[in-house]
Amino acid sequence: MPPNRRANGMATPKSGSVNTPANENDGWEDVAQESQVIFDTIGDTFIGVFQGWTETPGKGIPQAHFTNDEGQFFVNCGWSLKQQLREVKKGTLCRLMYVSNQDTGQDTPMMVFRVQTKKS
Repeated sequence: MPPNRRANGMATPKSGSVNTPANENDGWEDVAQESQVIFDTIGDTFIGVFQGWTETPGKGIPQAHFTNDEGQFFVNCGWSLKQQLREVKKGTLCRLMYVSNQDTGQDTPMMVFRVQTKKS
């Protein structure tokens, strides 16, 4: 076992002092976790400040990241949404609206979005 690890897997400082596990009453606060936005009904709308892009490991699915008063969010982007968001700058307030489906000959239709931006 490495010298800076205890048997229970909790890291200890190099000085050798032992940290006690966190519990609900000792002042620890959870770090915000990013939530996925799911558009499943035509008319669904999401508003948030654009934070940038990533891609999922392996499959390379583009993800747009946003924040708003409720937290941090990401959207898996199909062609329609990716094309509209490609020129949006970080820090821009955006409204994403799921407006229709388009038959592309695939098993599932393409989701079509309307993207609007607003200067704050």
